[in-house]
Amino acid sequence: MPEEASEHFLDLDPPLSIEYFILEGKTVSAKGIAGRIERLSENCAQGLLNGAMERNMNLKVRITPDGAGALSEVYAKVMEADPTSGNSATRIVLNFTSLPDDAKAFLEKRRTAALRV
Repeated sequence: MPEEASEHFLDLDPPLSIEYFILEGKTVSAKGIAGRIERLSENCAQGLLNGAMERNMNLKVRITPDGAGALSEVYAKVMEADPTSGNSATRIVLNFTSLPDDAKAFLEKRRTAALRV
């Protein structure tokens, strides 16, 4: 994919904890599943999601910064999915498809902090 070549990922330390919900059509799964974002670019994220994932799945992602309330809902598509041994988790690349202003500002702040490390 030509777009991925232009993405510049920065390592997040510590990784960003998330909770994700699988979307099937307009239906959102009732149960959130834990995961983490380990690397971040302007439009994408790399990380680890608990459970099995497949390429092209759509997700609703809940980001709750430490000591703050949850940000607006973020939506993303799984661009790459690589199961870990035992299939208990999946290494993923997410492309953000809907990134509200508050979430975008928070993620940009995390990227800026990662530049200083």
